[in-house]
Amino acid sequence: MSAIRVHVKDTELPYATLIADPEPYVGYVKAEDGFTLYSPLRTETLVCESLFADVSNRKRIAIVDTRTFETVAEYVFDTPAEDDWWRVLHRERFLLVFIGDVHDFASARTDREGFLRLGQKTTYATRMRLAVHAWGDQIGTAAPSED
Repeated sequence: MSAIRVHVKDTELPYATLIADPEPYVGYVKAEDGFTLYSPLRTETLVCESLFADVSNRKRIAIVDTRTFETVAEYVFDTPAEDDWWRVLHRERFLLVFIGDVHDFASARTDREGFLRLGQKTTYATRMRLAVHAWGDQIGTAAPSED
């Protein structure tokens, strides 16, 4: 199971973005749950109803089932999320997720080429809401120590 955070400054996307392999999402990818078939020509992305993202830590993303609160997928990165990616993520309160071929995206020379490759294969897109946590007397989508 693998995933890539896409650098915000390298794209024209309005959200912090994650490209994720499809295996953990079998059974979740449905139009009624907010998943759309990705096309580079389509700009609208629906909000996911069946999953949300816990991105309270700069090195970890957990995708959680909204009904059972079980973790469906967990991604731990060697490096912390870049400041631009982190700020956009928590300002917009959504993670844009593409469910597709991570290896093919990663082997592209540019992110633009990677997105074109995703559009040539079966890839789904959705916007996931962020988990909200309480830390003592503070509430938010990011741990106070991560800001």
